[in-house]
Amino acid sequence: MKRASQSDDLPAVVPVRAGGLTGFVARALAADGAAEPERLRARQGAAVLKESRSTLVFVAPVGGQLVVVKRYRKERLAARLLMALRRSRARRAWTCAYALRAAAIRVPRALGALEARRLRVLRRSYALAEFVAAAETLKRVLRSEPPGSARRLGIARRLGRLLGRIHAAGFRARDLKAANFLVDGAGRVWLVDLDGVRPARARRIRARRGRDLARLLRDVAGSGRLDPGERRAFVRGYRRGQRRARSRRVPPAGPASGATPGA
Repeated sequence: MKRASQSDDLPAVVPVRAGGLTGFVARALAADGAAEPERLRARQGAAVLKESRSTLVFVAPVGGQLVVVKRYRKERLAARLLMALRRSRARRAWTCAYALRAAAIRVPRALGALEARRLRVLRRSYALAEFVAAAETLKRVLRSEPPGSARRLGIARRLGRLLGRIHAAGFRARDLKAANFLVDGAGRVWLVDLDGVRPARARRIRARRGRDLARLLRDVAGSGRLDPGERRAFVRGYRRGQRRARSRRVPPAGPASGATPGA
């Protein structure tokens, strides 16, 4: 029996146009205002999760579920002009999430991507994704758990396995920080920030993965350094993830009406 991939549970999307934005959102959310994300912030139950100079991330109820909305704030003029020839960060994140889920890598389902352009120059963009319930950031979990605990060992192993699968599937993750991972109630590890994930050739992944993983471990040390046993669990998980990951042909991630793109 063929094993189902995570892409099999993805929603159909429909093209939308509202409030100067164009793009596509999950069909189930389109009728509940998902095409106008700024209005979602005013809804009861909405809350800001993260805010920085470059992004604003908030969660809001849409279509009977909680949806995470990430607004990419205005880039510098040079970057916005360059974006006239490229996809927006929201569109890239959506496509990347689709490919990762198709490769059975645990990332939230992408539920839409919206952008506003004027004369092709990007003005703003939004990425919509599912909310991972009952989850904490990896940073918070490491701070709350005693070193060497069974939970920390399991998380270290699953974190390594996740990264091993990402590399084996042909992706490089450049922006690896503890804050970009969630741990849910079952102890599963999710990668939730895909801005630094890009397809890459195997040679480049091998050349850069040591640097990328070392950056993550340095960042993790600020939340609670992995002890030797946890580091060994991380390495074993990484190797296992590399062995078990299988390359898959991923269909083009197009926003056609009625399509079921992976997220």
